[in-house]
Amino acid sequence: MLNPLIRQLDYYVVLEPNFQEQILTGEETLLWLIYKIDTLLPSSSKSINLSPSQINAQSLLETVSELEFSPGKKMQWYATNIITRG
Repeated sequence: MLNPLIRQLDYYVVLEPNFQEQILTGEETLLWLIYKIDTLLPSSSKSINLSPSQINAQSLLETVSELEFSPGKKMQWYATNIITRG
């Protein structure tokens, strides 16, 4: 179930195998997820009901926090709040 607080957060921590942790804006995270869906997932695993990949990515971003793109390899993203001191 979607937590309404997630929509209020502007940043995501993104984790994927063989890459360093990234902190991305909500828009950057959505673009990253769209790219990953288009390049890593076989077309047979993409949801017919949620095509194109932009709609699929938005749905994933709002409802889950990880996606397995091959056996044992997962991408993860977690909403976070960044507080600047000043």
